Amino acid sequence: MKRTSISKTVLVAISLLLLGTSTGYPQTQDPLLSKAAAIKKYLEKMGYQVLGRPSYHRYVELDFTKLYCAGISDSCNGNNYNAPYLTAIVPPLPGQADTPLPFLFRIRRNEAVVLIGPTPPPCDYYSYVCFLFNRHDEGWGPTNAHRLFASFGDNLNRFVIKTGGTDFNKDIVLAFTSDMLTDKAIRAASVRAGFSKEVLNTYVIPSALLKTNNALDETTDQLVIGQRTALWRDGTSDGGGYIENPKVVVFRVTPPHTFHSPFRTPRERVRGTGRTEFDLLPAVDRLKKAILKRYSNTSAQELITAQWSEVSPLALQKMTNAVGESSDAAYMLTNQFFKLSNDPDDFLIVYGVNHHRSRKATYHNINIYQAYKYCGVASAFDHCNGNSECTSFEDSAREYFSGDFKDSDQLYALKVARKCNGEPYCLEVPTGECGQGTGLNEELMVGFRAYVEPKTSAGPAYTELILDRVIHFTPSPPSLHLDSNNIEVDYPGPATVSFNVSATSTVSWEVKVEYPDDVSGATIKPNQGVIKGGNGTGTFILKGDNAGSYHLTITVKDQQSRFASTEAIVTLKKP
Repeated sequence: MKRTSISKTVLVAISLLLLGTSTGYPQTQDPLLSKAAAIKKYLEKMGYQVLGRPSYHRYVELDFTKLYCAGISDSCNGNNYNAPYLTAIVPPLPGQADTPLPFLFRIRRNEAVVLIGPTPPPCDYYSYVCFLFNRHDEGWGPTNAHRLFASFGDNLNRFVIKTGGTDFNKDIVLAFTSDMLTDKAIRAASVRAGFSKEVLNTYVIPSALLKTNNALDETTDQLVIGQRTALWRDGTSDGGGYIENPKVVVFRVTPPHTFHSPFRTPRERVRGTGRTEFDLLPAVDRLKKAILKRYSNTSAQELITAQWSEVSPLALQKMTNAVGESSDAAYMLTNQFFKLSNDPDDFLIVYGVNHHRSRKATYHNINIYQAYKYCGVASAFDHCNGNSECTSFEDSAREYFSGDFKDSDQLYALKVARKCNGEPYCLEVPTGECGQGTGLNEELMVGFRAYVEPKTSAGPAYTELILDRVIHFTPSPPSLHLDSNNIEVDYPGPATVSFNVSATSTVSWEVKVEYPDDVSGATIKPNQGVIKGGNGTGTFILKGDNAGSYHLTITVKDQQSRFASTEAIVTLKKP
């Protein structure tokens, strides 16, 4: 993608436009704005500085795809396609260090960011959370900024947030802060302004996890507030206009003193109930056989699904990118990339347990991602609440069983193709430029989310789920053959391993040590290569530090990302 240099002023202007900033300033006779203005007045009387106007222009849609395609963000960050996000544009303090994106902010330990406004209209899920986006790491790259995008704690979701009644369309006050005294002042001002104590909420940013200082210089953490929503019950894609105009006020509250009264780190909601989905494994295996039988005239390649990202508490300690992970969800991703052509015999069947129907999730969805930069291009949900723009896989497994199979209502089977041609339970992956689809030569992945187990109000435990499965049906995959999968030589060797490949196009090959307990003892040269034309032999040499057996995985992949894999065992025998 071509990227050009633009001035900071232009960058911010474009960013706010792409973030969906609402136009104009609402009139002051708006009752909510009047109450917000009163909160600001009472806090200022207590000596606090309050930045931000009592208006709705600082709480906006956060569209990572638009930002990426415009060259403003360097990634789509694994966005949940067709489940929009909102964020706060927090006013900066005078003299503080800049941030590279307009929705990032820095905060002192005793400050707060306050949201004042309504919870969303009726939907199956919403939540609020604060993320650590970038952390200063001296010597880490040209900007000393280490991307983490990990949450500071559990989301305040619709099942735990205080609204004083119904979950929806309720005006609340939500403070993001590490400081008890600042939070106490915000609560007192909110009550004086007319808010009930039952709608006052605090998202604690744990002081022990926050790296900051009063100068808010370049060494301080860069944060972002995120609001997730999913599955509007009015059948729309935006909550009847809520996403475009959520009518939320954003204030930054700074105390008149420099001392800090920290909250203790909140207790985490525990994932899991001990009840698993494993009794459904025989039904899932039966569904797999039915799928393979239906498409028996096409080559089938099964992709491996695994946990996607580190949970945030681990990511914060390991300094790894959690890609906006939420404690409300379990995230899975296919390990292998694939490509989808326009060939009608080139498609996926994504199948498994419907985690909503098994009562392990409030909602369950599937995203097709452009592998480069994690850009979502299509999605399907276990149910759609009547939204005609949403693809549902509810009851889709029935298509593969004759008669009444008792567990089919707890399973699903979704076809993914470039063209569905009206076929039911089929998700189309559009072609097009950035933000409109993905090219035929782009590598793709399948991502899965299971959001909020009803019994815990937290994300389901990974160990209690049957992982979603993917079969890629594709014409003419490469074939891989070894004369022997067991190679024995006297220690110290070396051992020479050769394999034969047959494919319709040039293939790349790679060899990896299969088991982690073998890794430190094996040296493979070369460990990858190319076979032009797709037909030929590959060779590599293994040297071992110790006598014994080494398990290797050999994988070949053609230019359409179709692959073949096999295991070879090399044994270095003691003389």
